[in-house]
Amino acid sequence: MYRATEVSDRRDPRVAAPSSRLPRPWIASTCVALTWLAFAGCSGGPGSGEPDAGPVAMAELGTGMFDFERLADGQVLDLISGPQGGFHFVVHARMRGLTPGDPRQPGLPENPTTIFRALDENGVRVDVPELRQLGYAPDPQVGGWYALPSGRILLIDNLRARTLYGRRVTIELQLQDSAGRMAGDTVRITAVAFPPDAGPGRDPVDAGPADAAPAGDSRAGQP
Repeated sequence: MYRATEVSDRRDPRVAAPSSRLPRPWIASTCVALTWLAFAGCSGGPGSGEPDAGPVAMAELGTGMFDFERLADGQVLDLISGPQGGFHFVVHARMRGLTPGDPRQPGLPENPTTIFRALDENGVRVDVPELRQLGYAPDPQVGGWYALPSGRILLIDNLRARTLYGRRVTIELQLQDSAGRMAGDTVRITAVAFPPDAGPGRDPVDAGPADAAPAGDSRAGQP
């Protein structure tokens, strides 16, 4: 399992099918005012050169080292203390209505831009910012959706990680495809320490059996 490092002071059970809660999707043809990232342009609409017809652009935030596992508001999520001294959450994403790109070629300019970020209870960003050009593959769990081929590490600032144990953390996802279409999702989770003795914040009821791998555990591999 792995963990995190630096950050800016800017303020700013599991289901196979897409969530019934509204994941706060941003419609592909709608210009969205983003307070934390300046996305250039909007697609769709008269004179844009982009068709208005087609599926609504949607994104869903999850966890899981390999398969996508939906995250629900209020769910506990392991804040993992890695062997090299960093801290991280394991996050995952899936989407529909966006150009998926090529999952075999991370960094390809034609791949969607995927951004994860984490904010503490005061709205202060606590992750290490990273912009990723990742391709998505058809999600075997549900038709019409595309998922990342594996979970990803969301690094957390070392100086702030231990202050998050047992507290609510807002995790946000923002996607933009090569045509400029956008979608996103936001989930509020409760951060708990992993391993359990790494810090306070883990409820023994939530911890489960000693040999049970918690949500986001990377003991079986790495993203």
